[in-house]
Amino acid sequence: MRYGRFLVGFSMILCFGIGEAKGVADFEEKEIKSIVSQWFEGLVWDENRALSFEWQPDDSKPLFIGAASVLSFPSEKIEEVLDEVDSYVNWVPDAIEVKLHQQVSLQNWIFYNATDVRWPYKDRQSLIDMKKALFGEGGLRYSFSLVHDEQYDWHEKRTMVVDSQGSWTVFPLDEGRTLVSYVIFLDVGGNIPKALAKPYISKIPPNNLLGLEGYLRSQN
Repeated sequence: MRYGRFLVGFSMILCFGIGEAKGVADFEEKEIKSIVSQWFEGLVWDENRALSFEWQPDDSKPLFIGAASVLSFPSEKIEEVLDEVDSYVNWVPDAIEVKLHQQVSLQNWIFYNATDVRWPYKDRQSLIDMKKALFGEGGLRYSFSLVHDEQYDWHEKRTMVVDSQGSWTVFPLDEGRTLVSYVIFLDVGGNIPKALAKPYISKIPPNNLLGLEGYLRSQN
């Protein structure tokens, strides 16, 4: 079952338990923003979308779209899902085909990714190089970038993605909770107007986090 698809329409909400005082939740959200702001220096939080942000590393780099969330699962569980390429199609919104292309090492793999960007536009396809590394004190970062391979057996009816880069950051908190962020820069290519492409891309980070959370819940 594609859990990500069922979650696409929902707003991203930071939730720390039913019945908690509003002030506690507000304090925790400020704390989370403080942590994530240290990971992505200079980010700008979106006032209209909870815990979503824009981040540009420097003037020579593209503008990334990102989001963060606290998931009520230990970091080891999240790590297992991110390590399992075959699971991606079950929780990444709009994913229609995901398969391992090359296992470079235990910490590095390349996978084929195809996504539905909505009719009347063609599905997009890409090869993604994912690298896993330690991050901070007890955290992990999964950095990804586009692979250009003219020799790959590409699907003839799908359009090539021009650029894709970003990261997942997984950081353990207390009581079995984990802070997770996802940032991406994506040029989907083709003839999609920028006015349509930007709203589509801006939904990817929060929807990916929702999809991941839904999948984790389904496995328990």
